[in-house]
Amino acid sequence: MSARIIATSTLALSLLLAVAGCSTDEPTGPGPLKATADGPKTGAWVGLEPRIENDKLVVDVVAHDVPELSGVAVRLEHPEWAKFEARDVGAGWDGEALHLVKVVGTREVSVVDTAKGDKAGRPGGAKVLVSTLRFKIEGAPTTGDLGALRIVPIRSELRDGTGKVIAASFAGARFSR
Repeated sequence: MSARIIATSTLALSLLLAVAGCSTDEPTGPGPLKATADGPKTGAWVGLEPRIENDKLVVDVVAHDVPELSGVAVRLEHPEWAKFEARDVGAGWDGEALHLVKVVGTREVSVVDTAKGDKAGRPGGAKVLVSTLRFKIEGAPTTGDLGALRIVPIRSELRDGTGKVIAASFAGARFSR
């Protein structure tokens, strides 16, 4: 009877090893990083349109339903694993407009575009690309909360062609795997 128990135990051990060996061929770990923009708002609003391109997070800052603009200031909070690299200015700005970008700590970027003097520096419209920001992805979590992109309203505003503040809302984005 002990030979039968040994044979059964050996067979069971062999099956366990075979199953364990097969399971390593299956995909493990989290899926790819995904960025999802918040839904549209009503009236004038500024939204973020993020996308992942290899090891980069690319974010279009887009103004919607706005009149002619004399200035745009946006403070953007981002996850610490997104390291700011570069900014491209959206087309359509007056040639004399000023375009500034400043990294604020490890989690914020401040972007400003403004016409010189009291004049319109950029046409408005239903959808206006204000700028494109590029971040290098370094050490994004594989599980848990991956963070979000958020425009800080108290540090952000739009100004119309005469320099008056435009009442606007803001939309961000979330990350997942």
